[in-house]
Amino acid sequence: MSLFSKIFSNNDSHKILTEVEKLIDNKNYDEAVVKLSDILTKDNLNKKANYLLGIAYYKTEKYDKCEDYFKFASDEFPNSNYYLGTIFSKNKDYKRAISYLENFTKNNNDTTVLEELGWNYLKNNDLQKVLILSDKLKSIRGDISSAYLLAAEAYIAEKNYKKAVIEINKLLEYDLENDHAYLLRGKAKTFLKEIEKAIEDFKSAITINKENVEANFYLGFCYSSLKDYYKSIKHLDEALSKEKYKPALELRSEIKLAIDDPDAALSDIETLVKLNPNSTKYLIRSSELKLRLYDLAGSKEDLEKVLKVDSENINALYMISKLEFNEKKFKNVIKYLTRATAIKLDADILQLRGRAFYHLKDFQSASKDLSKAIDINPELYSAFYFRAKVKEELKDNYGAITDYTKALNDPKFIDAYYSRGKLRLALKEYNAASKDFSKAILLKNNEAVYYYLRAQCYNGMEKTFEAVEDLDKAISINNKFVQAYLLRGIICTSHYLI
Repeated sequence: MSLFSKIFSNNDSHKILTEVEKLIDNKNYDEAVVKLSDILTKDNLNKKANYLLGIAYYKTEKYDKCEDYFKFASDEFPNSNYYLGTIFSKNKDYKRAISYLENFTKNNNDTTVLEELGWNYLKNNDLQKVLILSDKLKSIRGDISSAYLLAAEAYIAEKNYKKAVIEINKLLEYDLENDHAYLLRGKAKTFLKEIEKAIEDFKSAITINKENVEANFYLGFCYSSLKDYYKSIKHLDEALSKEKYKPALELRSEIKLAIDDPDAALSDIETLVKLNPNSTKYLIRSSELKLRLYDLAGSKEDLEKVLKVDSENINALYMISKLEFNEKKFKNVIKYLTRATAIKLDADILQLRGRAFYHLKDFQSASKDLSKAIDINPELYSAFYFRAKVKEELKDNYGAITDYTKALNDPKFIDAYYSRGKLRLALKEYNAASKDFSKAILLKNNEAVYYYLRAQCYNGMEKTFEAVEDLDKAISINNKFVQAYLLRGIICTSHYLI
């Protein structure tokens, strides 16, 4: 520091700093900044000037400008740690906030700062530290509301809901007008399935504070759990009239869908997408709802947006592949699902890619994918069904029969009786084939081809009467069934010749 600076610092800075303190007390922050900048131009090591400049910037919410000033002054002005802690807390950097607030509270039991530290512990999920600090606050003074609120929040986070209720009950012994207390007790009772009691607490919170958005949301949640959708939507609407509260939009969307109003459900999700344009969760939900509303182009567009944000999003890759599959764009299906399998080998993904290969007549690749899908999930009976079709193409009839048999564990694949019966008929296993067609007829008795094929089995088994009876039935269902007429004629002719 130059001699001039020392002279300035000794003779003038104290007077100016006194003036600055008055300016800050009177909220003349801009004028304070000018004077302090003048001091620091000549005496940049003046810790009080640094500290006061930090405060002036802090009071005008120019947090990015005050950090260095507070850091430099912190050894002489411990309150700098408090300001730094609150700055990092506002920026959601809770670990650094905690570090500075802990430094401040080492030699200072200021309850306001301890409360701030407690909330930062909570946001950083340091639940045991929250409970320790809560006890410390209670030991300083037993009627500090935040001590009980912090403990209740920590117990709820630990899923110890009964202890949370106990903490709030203690608080409400002397602070009956605390809406946050009723909100927390209501939340705890919701998780304890005491829905009616929870509703009363949320109503109390709203009576005290009509602006309590979270209480209205939880009322909506409670009424939805009771399937009273009218009241649920009423409270969610109330919450959303105050702010675009994301959980309320999500829940209202689900309720709208539950009452069969997918357009309104989509409207809420689209609002969430506008608020969070890069949220893959909301974009995927939007895609699902658009698909339900038969907006296939819109659904695909949402999935493409997801993949721009997260090129490795498995759900989006699978969903867009299903859309492409329905449009018979099998090469695109393979392209997307190959990306997906590079991230994770999933049975459903391999099955769908196997089916795409099947349609492109790449039966070897189809068989490989479907076999891998079965290895991963031996109870994925749809994979057995589609692999059976592949094996038919590869002329592996016995292998196809085995896979169709496995597929029949899933009632969705009753067509496997028909397919297995055809293979057994081709192998001249007439008795087994006839049983398959009988089961197919039992499940679906208006298919002419089932009766026709069973007639072929009966004919092979020399059950002439039964064969003719089945052919009569086939013709009665479809009087233009030429093959049935032909076979009936052959059988009758043969019978008369005998």
